[in-house]
Amino acid sequence: MKKFFFLAAALVAAATMNAQHAAVTYHFDNNESTYSLSGSEDGNAFTPSTYSMDGVEGVAYKFTASGDQKGYLYLAADGDVFFEYKNSSDKDNVVKSGPTYLQTDSKNFVLNVKNLTADDVVYILYGAKGSTAPVLDNAGNENSVIVEGDNFTNTNPNKCDKDGLDADKNYGLAVFAVKAASNGGVKIKETAGGMRVYAVSINEIPELKGEESALENTSAVKAVKALENGQIVIIKNGVRYNVLGAKL
Repeated sequence: MKKFFFLAAALVAAATMNAQHAAVTYHFDNNESTYSLSGSEDGNAFTPSTYSMDGVEGVAYKFTASGDQKGYLYLAADGDVFFEYKNSSDKDNVVKSGPTYLQTDSKNFVLNVKNLTADDVVYILYGAKGSTAPVLDNAGNENSVIVEGDNFTNTNPNKCDKDGLDADKNYGLAVFAVKAASNGGVKIKETAGGMRVYAVSINEIPELKGEESALENTSAVKAVKALENGQIVIIKNGVRYNVLGAKL
């Protein structure tokens, strides 16, 4: 009986250790309370500042170069989710924020998500900050396996506003995803010239908070997600969309 009890306890412990991360989405905004500079044992090259985007003041961060020291910006709600950045020179307000996004004004920002289990998937909902299309990859991290598919892209040419709408008032945000090959962390790196990050999620497709895109309107009809031929399809009011908001 005692042997059976210990075996059962070991099985429960093993199942707990290998359990998938709970599905969660983190949205970004221009409030200082959303972010934290605490968490790095190696110091932090970021210092808080303020900056006005479209006439609205929000939190910003300056980078001060000092040897090999990096800047670390954590989500206050989850210290396992953070951006890291390194440069050989000072960058004034290299991070800015808007009502629904965080803007990185330089390439080589790396999103880290720690303490994942094998097959956990991390998604980033993003767009361009200007005329240069952001390009994302897995930062050469072997544990970060890029998720391929028509619903996901590693580059997005669209600069979008707080509602995720481009200059033509079309929904223009993109989704990039990586899967954890084993227990541990994953990385997503922007390599072109900066980006606007609207949401980061684990094990669920991110949607823009309060978005007014093709997937949202004033009706109370709920959107339904389905998997068709290996692709995620969103059905609302009888109309089918992919996760980027384009009609099918």
